[in-house]
Amino acid sequence: MHSLLAQVRVEVTSELQKIGNSVIYASQQLSTIGLEGEQARAVLAALTADSAFVVNAGTIDLKGVLMAH
Repeated sequence: MHSLLAQVRVEVTSELQKIGNSVIYASQQLSTIGLEGEQARAVLAALTADSAFVVNAGTIDLKGVLMAH
């Protein structure tokens, strides 16, 4: 049982690291192209396609208004 839990922990940690890296990359791209428009939507689509555990992504401005999804 312990080895199964250890294996699951490694897999979960790996997936979270992958998602984190994808979010960092998307953030870097969005900082250059902006938070809205077709290019921003393409970045967000790529972010959700990178992991089965990311089902939606969007950008929100400082007023809390959804800019792209």
